[in-house]
Amino acid sequence: MQLPARDFDLSVSVLTAGPVPQGLGLTPKTSVRRAYERGPVAVATWLNDGYPAIARRAKAERVEISLWQHVR
Repeated sequence: MQLPARDFDLSVSVLTAGPVPQGLGLTPKTSVRRAYERGPVAVATWLNDGYPAIARRAKAERVEISLWQHVR
C-alpha cells in the first residue's frame, strides 16, 4: 500500500494491494531467525531457479519488481 502512495501518489486499499503479490506467488517473510537457518545450497537454488521464474512471470504479466535487487 505504501509503494503506490509513495511513488505514484495513489491511495490503494488493503483489499486491492494484497492479492497482487499473492498472485505472483510471493508471501511476506516475518521471521528473522529463518534467515540464519537457510543454507547456501538453498539460497543458490533460489537465485538460479526461483527468482528467475518469478522475474519471467512478472515480465509476462507486465509487473515490475521494484523492491528487489538481484545481485550475484
